[in-house]
Formats: sequence, structure tokens, C-alpha cells
Amino acid sequence: VTSTEKIIPTLSADPLNGGRITVTDIGTIDMTLGDNSPAGGNIGNSDTDISMIQLNLSVSDVEPITVNNLSFLHQGSGNIATDVAAIELVLDNNNNGTYEAGTDAVIATINVQPTQSDTITFSGIDQDLARDTDYDWLVVYDYAGTAAVGKNYNLKIFNSGFISAVGD
Repeated sequence: VTSTEKIIPTLSADPLNGGRITVTDIGTIDMTLGDNSPAGGNIGNSDTDISMIQLNLSVSDVEPITVNNLSFLHQGSGNIATDVAAIELVLDNNNNGTYEAGTDAVIATINVQPTQSDTITFSGIDQDLARDTDYDWLVVYDYAGTAAVGKNYNLKIFNSGFISAVGD
């Protein structure tokens, strides 16, 4: 069956506008929570290789970028200065949100000292990221065996000031 009547389209918005595109020569990194960022759970106080957060870093197609520093803020009732022995920044090669030695590559390690603050900074990591590429990074804790039952641990990145990067 065909209609000979004039068809009047319905618009979901008036007017329909496409996204604004801007030409730039400066690369960007979009940083989001990874698709397989670990959910909360329970652990033993001496467990190691515990994935705390997964980040996805998506590099624009303009230029390669080098990440120099990356910081996180610890929140929770636990004391990382006494309860955590080491913190690792890891390239999650298979994007599963779980650290696997031999598959994932350790980018940097912080051996936690008694003076460690709640701001965790991986300094001087100088990770070269190719343009138009996505990377998944994990932060992994090795617990020291001293955390009291009921203590909790969480990591956050609050704003773009927590990452330092330059275009190549």
C-alpha cells in the first residue's frame, strides 16, 4: 500500500543541531572509570595484588601524549600509611580489571612509608601514550597484614589536576 499524501516529519527537537567540531593541534586524554573497575568487596588484611580502581585513558588522534604524574586520593576508615605495604600502577593489558602478573605490566610502585599521606602520587612515570589509542590502568594494593577488621579503603580522582601530561 502506498500513500499519495504529503508526509510531514516530526523532529525530536527544533532545530536539530549537530555537535560542534573544533580544529585543534593540542592532544587530549579523556579519563573515565574503566569498564571493569572492581566493585567493592571483602578481603583479608594481608591480601596482595588487590585491584582498587581501573581507569580508561583515551588519547585523541591529534598527537601522542606523555603522562608524567598521576595522583589519587585515599578515602575510607583504613590508614594506608600503616595498613598498605605497596601500591602499584599497572597497565591492564587484557582490560579485565584484575592484576595478573605476567600479563599486566607494572608501570610504577610506591613502597608505602609511615609518613604516607592520603594523596597517592605516582611521580615521574613518563608513560608514552600513542595517539588515537585507549589504555586501561589499574591501581593495585598489597595489604600489610595490620588492618583491623571493618576498615575500608577507596580511591578517587577528583579533577583534571590529578594528572600531569604533555603532548609529544
